[in-house]
Amino acid sequence: MDLQDRISQIPFWHHQIDLGNGITTPGEQDSQRLLEQISLPSDLSGLSVLDLGARDGFFSFECEKRGASRVVALDYVPDDQSGFQLCKEVLGSKVQYVNESVYAIDSSILGSFDVVLFLGLVYHLRHPVLAIDRIYDILSLGGQMILETHVIDGGLVDDSGNWVSISSIDTRLTEMQIAQFYAGGELNNDISNFWAPNMTALNKIVASSGFNVDSSWVESFRGGLTGTKVALEDNHARFIDTAKSIQQPLNGNLINEILIKGDV
Repeated sequence: MDLQDRISQIPFWHHQIDLGNGITTPGEQDSQRLLEQISLPSDLSGLSVLDLGARDGFFSFECEKRGASRVVALDYVPDDQSGFQLCKEVLGSKVQYVNESVYAIDSSILGSFDVVLFLGLVYHLRHPVLAIDRIYDILSLGGQMILETHVIDGGLVDDSGNWVSISSIDTRLTEMQIAQFYAGGELNNDISNFWAPNMTALNKIVASSGFNVDSSWVESFRGGLTGTKVALEDNHARFIDTAKSIQQPLNGNLINEILIKGDV
């Protein structure tokens, strides 16, 4: 079976990946265009990269081409249900694929990373702030998160499923920290779409998770930013809903001790 036939056997392609000899995979995303928007560093020599929601692997392979010493592609879809393995074989890549959820990333298992790509995922997550916290935890201090997502700066979805310009509602909304929740597929009739912030809110969310926002951009319904991990103070807002003082798993004896002391 030749390469074109093998490509046609993949039921769905998300990325457009150049496999050489004039052959490019038939992805629905303009991957090269997105690459230009996110400002991925041209030189990643010696850096470790985690690509979340990697799917067919366009950005994982691109990081490898740019000199990254280690690249991990992570997606909740098994690699045999995308074009990743085919592309890895053809490109002679050493990118490692991990079938896991973004919520489960853990430096004790995967190690830490210098760069995390978080592209096209925020609006597919019911718990986007938790995911950003997880990214913070797996990054090395000074490491960067590169994020891209659907945003609502271009408009909101009304009760009839139609787009409504934010400025037609109130011009002040673009400067406020707002987000829209899609309860049942209101965004593009896709039940995997849940949350979409405006860029003002997204910048604040990322900063509240312990990042300096270095740069951001918005183009109608898409936007993104680059954030650098900084050290958190003990009184950082992230710790408000965290039992940070408990340094060991709760057990019966510890619970009884806490109750006796009257700490809860």
